[in-house]
Amino acid sequence: METKTSLDKRIDLSSESGLVVKFYPSLDENATVYSDSIIDTMARFHEKRKFLKNVDACLKWIVAQAHRRSVAVDRVDEITSALREASVYALIKIRDEEVCFVYELLAFRSKEWLNDMCIRLAIQVMTQDRSDIVYVDGAMFEHIQPQEIHLNERLCDVFDRQSGYTIKKADNIRQEDGHNCGVIVIYYMESYISTRIVTNPNQVLLQSIRLAYFVQGLRRLYPDKDLRFFG
Repeated sequence: METKTSLDKRIDLSSESGLVVKFYPSLDENATVYSDSIIDTMARFHEKRKFLKNVDACLKWIVAQAHRRSVAVDRVDEITSALREASVYALIKIRDEEVCFVYELLAFRSKEWLNDMCIRLAIQVMTQDRSDIVYVDGAMFEHIQPQEIHLNERLCDVFDRQSGYTIKKADNIRQEDGHNCGVIVIYYMESYISTRIVTNPNQVLLQSIRLAYFVQGLRRLYPDKDLRFFG
């Protein structure tokens, strides 16, 4: 987050009611525990984002019908501004002095929770009238950059590119969402190696596979711990 006068990692947004919304970078980039109020806020933000998309579609229809009806363009702009403020700013009631960590908001990447695109949209709408603020979207890259560098240093070919090996692909697996790609790839590889028939997994199976990998990861990290509760 950058201002014209100084570099600041915080944005304070005040409404007419005196509500202050603060966005901070997380103090712990590996944080995995989220308060109920932050989760509730994310859920409301997500709902408002969908409402914004519906409003946008409605306004486009109004503009398209302008030649048939008496609709002034400046009036449409007023409606757009009012609806955006009402849906994203005024109705998102974060508790007074509540702190929302950017990384926590970005952590929920599935369709049930807020994603980084929604955060960018919300901040952009809420700061569009603040001439002293220039929004720099660097949080997501900064969050994954160490892991990206770590992985790039260890890339290698698993077989000779000049050999006669071929790449296999599965035509009967289809990813139905945007957040299960890793689990599906591992599921396919395990099925292929074990010569099991590869079928398209449903959401229940994917959740079970994800939990199984989670437990196995914990057992490798903590070999001396009793993890029977998770099993």
